[in-house]
Amino acid sequence: QEFISSAAANLASQPVVLSDPDVWGVLTAISVKARKRCQGSHMLLKSDEHFIGRLVEDSEFQILSPAVSARHCRIYRMPQHPSDNCSSVFLKDMSTNGTYLNREKLSRSSSEAKVCHGDIISIAFSPQHDLAYAFVFREVEASSTILKPTSLTPRRTSKRKPDGSATESKRLKGIGMGSSDGPVSLDDFRSLQRSNMDLRKLLEDKAATISALHDDNRAANELHETEIRELRESASKPYVDEIFELGRSLEAKEKELAESNRVSADRKHEIESLNRRLRASEQSSFEADEMI
Repeated sequence: QEFISSAAANLASQPVVLSDPDVWGVLTAISVKARKRCQGSHMLLKSDEHFIGRLVEDSEFQILSPAVSARHCRIYRMPQHPSDNCSSVFLKDMSTNGTYLNREKLSRSSSEAKVCHGDIISIAFSPQHDLAYAFVFREVEASSTILKPTSLTPRRTSKRKPDGSATESKRLKGIGMGSSDGPVSLDDFRSLQRSNMDLRKLLEDKAATISALHDDNRAANELHETEIRELRESASKPYVDEIFELGRSLEAKEKELAESNRVSADRKHEIESLNRRLRASEQSSFEADEMI
């Protein structure tokens, strides 16, 4: 969030030099997603109103993202007074996911909000979100445009330019920004370079943080598995010992039972022997009685 705010403030503090006098405002990308748009980093505001969205007619204002509505928001200017040349800029949300003006979220039911120079407009997400399409709004003053020669301008003037103007034009074209496609400020170019360096450093820091988090997660998982194994062993050891003792007791009982069975068999054999002797004695007694 601090990076987005500082980038917006840095861009807002720099003058905007354009070759198209019809442009009254510029939306310059300051978030990663906005910078990656195939249309470029700038939206040039020429008409009194512009629609930003996924399926708008003007391809320069298209944002191809599922989170962006077909007509996501409307940015327009209105004169402050009918007799005054000064205009105010307003933003109206027309979407499902909302539009952010600085930190304030605008919804479809919200009234239009006034936009000032240096304000941050973010589509669908808050400006600091990774998926946000964030832009800084910059007003273009009439004195900040480079006027092209017209048919009403003397031919002598169109052929010959002051040395300072020619040098500035060559310098701007030398960095590949001298067309009417966007701002031609060298400060913008340097600011974008600084922003890219800051983003690269931020990305490296995030990668290092993610790597450290992965290492911490791996160590935590190993520690968790070790604790679970120790807990399982400590919880099962008393039961294992008890089962072992029960096994030993059962083995002793089985031995006692086998000994009891052996003694019982011996006693049974003795009883049978005594019964045979008793029957023989009874038979002898019966025979003796008969003889008597």
